[in-house]
Amino acid sequence: MKYTTDYVVNAPESETIQIHSYGMRLRGFAPGCQPKEGFLLAADDNAFGKYHDLLVYNRKLTDKEVDDYELDYLGEGKMLKAALDEN
Repeated sequence: MKYTTDYVVNAPESETIQIHSYGMRLRGFAPGCQPKEGFLLAADDNAFGKYHDLLVYNRKLTDKEVDDYELDYLGEGKMLKAALDEN
């Protein structure tokens, strides 16, 4: 979801939130299948085509969380706060 940065280049800082994106390698989004703390949203993998789902967090997950839940770190970026209200 590195593409999210492109959508907020000209947005005021007060209207954006820092995000960290992850790909779910071995399973899709379901209760207990991803860390809860800082979770913002889950999305279908239309960007990469190789993950069950993509996850967005307001914090960078620990290495242990990434390993335990078998996730790939896809990067950080910014997202419009208003986009969270749509989900």
